[in-house]
Amino acid sequence: MFATVTKTQSKAGIDHTSAVPRTPFFLTTSKCVTRFESGLILYAAHGELKLTSMAAAPQTHILIIADTAVIAKRIRRLLERVHSASYTSVAADKAKEVILASDFHLVVLVDLLSHNPNPLSLLFNIQKHINVIAFDSLAEANARQVASQISNAQLNLVSVLPLPCPNARLQSVMERMTDDLQAGKLGQTPRSVGEIEAAIAQGLIIPWYQPKISTLTAELTGFEALARWQEANGDIIHPSTFITVAENHSIIHILTRQILTDVITQLRDWWVDGHEWQISVNASVDDLESDDFVTWLGDSIERAGIPGSALIIEVTESRVSKNFAVLLYNLTQLKKMGIGLAIDDFGTGYASLQQLNRMPFTELKIDQSFVTGAHLDKDKRVILENSVSIGHGLGLEVVAEGIETGEDWWHVRKCGVDIGQGWFIGRPMAASNVLNWVKDWETRAEYFVDPPTLTSQLKRWLSSWIRH
Repeated sequence: MFATVTKTQSKAGIDHTSAVPRTPFFLTTSKCVTRFESGLILYAAHGELKLTSMAAAPQTHILIIADTAVIAKRIRRLLERVHSASYTSVAADKAKEVILASDFHLVVLVDLLSHNPNPLSLLFNIQKHINVIAFDSLAEANARQVASQISNAQLNLVSVLPLPCPNARLQSVMERMTDDLQAGKLGQTPRSVGEIEAAIAQGLIIPWYQPKISTLTAELTGFEALARWQEANGDIIHPSTFITVAENHSIIHILTRQILTDVITQLRDWWVDGHEWQISVNASVDDLESDDFVTWLGDSIERAGIPGSALIIEVTESRVSKNFAVLLYNLTQLKKMGIGLAIDDFGTGYASLQQLNRMPFTELKIDQSFVTGAHLDKDKRVILENSVSIGHGLGLEVVAEGIETGEDWWHVRKCGVDIGQGWFIGRPMAASNVLNWVKDWETRAEYFVDPPTLTSQLKRWLSSWIRH
């Protein structure tokens, strides 16, 4: 991948550039941009390809701070190869004047622990809550300390990456960060209760579907339904701005049932067409402790004419049960209906191993924080491997979230994970895009079963070239 770089202005120790990665059309998957000789560029936003002029294209402003200007420029060139943005690179001792002069979407810090002066206090005072990516030459040893310092400065840590950094890992992080910025996950004010209630009533909050794949056979097993608030103009409002508000103001019941109603209707249509997939839907502890949830869900499934086994209810581990006896009873009733039960985000919340053993779960989902980049992080590897062991020891199917690169995929397979989910496999998509994605997946699934070789990579490239 080559970058078209335009240097706009520079002075001692400070460089400003704009970079547009040049990417063949058929490889364009997200924020990879194709620039045409006419000056038009093709970019992806919210799953749709858009054509615009260079001047009108959305652009991220990124500041790179390193011990020296030379190191900052090297990191800038690394980023330019994978991400279109306006870059400013600067040595740490000259960062103050740049931070005072401009606003940035993202700050990239290189070997933070060696910076003199340390820029965190300056960022805290001037651009609090800004998004930060940290590169560290000793990431495996320093990651926790780096993350702690950034968190204490009230900055939003996107990722701590090793140096050198695998290209696929870097591209995945940059694409995720850009999508989150555009979707409002980063830096957007939470929505009000009234806005959420109105959006539900207007049918603006709908399920999008992210694929779940067998790590053994690479066969599609189903999808997870994820709530997406889509405005009339096509803008997507990220769930982080409304899910917590809904939970805290007792309207999560309305939202959950709306999503479940849409999912059950979609499941009926897919099953009628012969696509017997399972769909996972998140339900809060508050939902599962309500008096009529089990009856309502059972009646909804029966009216749709689909088996209970077509549905999996994911129980988040991040909230404490107020009435464990009621929760346990309702989960047991759901399991009797054939509905699958998954403990979501395992390892991040309040569930104890004793509760896990007592509850009738059928699936354990390992949180993405222990999956993404685990092959590079000893602590993540230990947690991932032990979570798989716990899940299998309890007779549960184990799902890994957060598979963002090929290295993540091959690592979870090696660890014995049963089902994989993440951007490397497929991103959340509207129901109308699912069948096209499935057709595409069927043409490349074989490459997810055996580790890639030179022959298989050439074969894949040739097949892609013929199709396009």
